[in-house]
Amino acid sequence: MLGMTSYLDDSVTDGASGVVTIGGPVFSRIQSKAFSNRWKTLLGKHRVDEPLHMTDFSGPMGKHRGMYPEMKLALFQGLVNLINEHKSYSISVMVSQADFTSQLTKEAQKTLIGPYALAFFSDDCREQRMGATPESRKQSSVPD
Repeated sequence: MLGMTSYLDDSVTDGASGVVTIGGPVFSRIQSKAFSNRWKTLLGKHRVDEPLHMTDFSGPMGKHRGMYPEMKLALFQGLVNLINEHKSYSISVMVSQADFTSQLTKEAQKTLIGPYALAFFSDDCREQRMGATPESRKQSSVPD
């Protein structure tokens, strides 16, 4: 079986958002190692330390807020190209806040699972359902 790894991130929500979303690229273990090395090199070239946070590039407190727009564009284009060169596929999971709250009691939400955890758990279920071939992995769907 081919080992896979993913880099998932969650959406930022203030609690008023109608949905919770996670997503990101999925790599083979071999591609993940090559990707990680090139990621570090590309960040270093642009004098950006890990971890990369988009909030560091905007707002009054962002540590890279003063970076020229053309430098930001070059960095982000490079990162997008790097991800696309190495990923096997991308995934995303969306959990409707309305559906989530209508299906689970407040007590279950408080003690058992929240919407973000459900999104990550749903992706874990997808991983468990996937077949061993790259083709079946690319065609795998996320549970409803």
